[in-house]
Amino acid sequence: MHEAKKQGVIVTSDAGDQHGVLATMIDEIELWGFRIVQAGNMKGFLNRYGDAAGARPWAEKQRLSVVQTVSYTDGTKMNIEQALIGNYAGLIPMLPGMQGPKIADLPEVLDAFDFDQYGEQGRVDYTVGVPWPGGGVYVVGYCHDELQKFYLNYYKVSSKGNYHLFFRPYHLCHLETPRAIAQAYFDARAVIEPFRHRLNDVFAYAKQDLAAGTRIEHGIGGDEIYGLVDSIAHAGPEGVPVCSLESEGHGAGAKMAILRKAYRKDEPIRLSDLDFPDTDLFRMRQAQAALG
Repeated sequence: MHEAKKQGVIVTSDAGDQHGVLATMIDEIELWGFRIVQAGNMKGFLNRYGDAAGARPWAEKQRLSVVQTVSYTDGTKMNIEQALIGNYAGLIPMLPGMQGPKIADLPEVLDAFDFDQYGEQGRVDYTVGVPWPGGGVYVVGYCHDELQKFYLNYYKVSSKGNYHLFFRPYHLCHLETPRAIAQAYFDARAVIEPFRHRLNDVFAYAKQDLAAGTRIEHGIGGDEIYGLVDSIAHAGPEGVPVCSLESEGHGAGAKMAILRKAYRKDEPIRLSDLDFPDTDLFRMRQAQAALG
């Protein structure tokens, strides 16, 4: 019988959501000897300005919360997933929010990005519009070995030069979550954990014109902001992680971050332009910042 290892608290992600599936793929593809060029997510639809009013009919049909549905629609959830897998595998976006080209068929990934531009730095990105696979993810690996390329062609792997496309056409959270639990319990190991240090975060941008004094109810899945993944180095100390903007409490007494100045649509929110309430989340973020 497989016995549990002695352990403390294991904080883990889900094995069946996109970033967990990508982590499993990356582990295997690196074991095969490939360098990871890009870890990709696939979005069927994206509207960065999606709001609660537009999301409510779909949310009710799918038995989802409106906030959850807005986070899918505006891409914040997907940006969080790509920040997580980037932190795990040492990958960063080419630009805030990634490039996200529209393509009609999965093999077009190999033509939609200029992988030579990446150099040795692997990237996270995504595509929009591929009708199949609807819930899939992909990884582009680099290998220049001619014998390997011959066999990849024999096994019908889509390739372009030294770049090779691997994909999984589904993720099944409700079936794959038990593996994450078992791995944490028996092996004392998380599905993903940061690569040396935090490379990326997801930063807040104005979803609409916002007046000074605007109270931000939701950092993720709200009407005021959307989130874009960026490297910590590029975003700088004034970038505001979307997770730090979640309110605490409900109704008139809810504690929310408040804008000190007006913002135009699509502007990045700056840390110095916010008043934060004294919440558990804000104190935790302060403690994390103090630790570096």
